[in-house]
Amino acid sequence: MNNASFVLHFSEPRCREVKLSGGKGRNMAIMVQEGLPVPPGFVITSAAFLAAVERRMAHYITNTTVQDAAPTGQRGFHIRH
Repeated sequence: MNNASFVLHFSEPRCREVKLSGGKGRNMAIMVQEGLPVPPGFVITSAAFLAAVERRMAHYITNTTVQDAAPTGQRGFHIRH
């Protein structure tokens, strides 16, 4: 997926897709596209979130050895934050 899919402006038709924009993003997109007075804005898509999580997971997986592996809970915390 390319970086252009990571950000959608409310005016873009794909911003209405709840799987990409979430419920609030979708509702804002609908209001903008229906001509209601809404400040300009955008959403960071679920694809961007997944890419960030995958990148962090790859970092921890490739930089962890059996000898220095932290407990699973600690690794999960670092991946999420």
